[in-house]
Amino acid sequence: MTGNSTDSPVPGKMHKPSVERKIRVYLDNCAYNRPYDDQSQARIELETQAKLKIQRLIKNEQIELASSYMSLYECGENPDQNKAALITDFINNHSSAFVSLGKKEQVEQEAAKIMETGIKFKDACHIDFFFEEEEGDQ
Repeated sequence: MTGNSTDSPVPGKMHKPSVERKIRVYLDNCAYNRPYDDQSQARIELETQAKLKIQRLIKNEQIELASSYMSLYECGENPDQNKAALITDFINNHSSAFVSLGKKEQVEQEAAKIMETGIKFKDACHIDFFFEEEEGDQ
């Protein structure tokens, strides 16, 4: 093989070059707020470091951020308006995929099914957003 992307391990067969898709992440409000939590516990500090690493990867366009209307809604509930503004700006400036309010009814129907497993409403919506976005329904 010559290293060409069209070479195939099977003689006489060509294969299409694969299109590499970036990893896409969906962060909930807890992840966005983790850097603002008390860092005295090792677990909190490690989670903060992980979130900040993910944030750098998003900013450097090495991975993609998916978000939703629920992310913005939860952010708006933050009593610290400065933090809320920073988080909202990050979501608005770096989301490559967004599940809009237009999908609310569909998302909440699916979330109801997810809630049957014991998961709370907002978390069920976040789970469904990921699958909505993965299916290309933005």
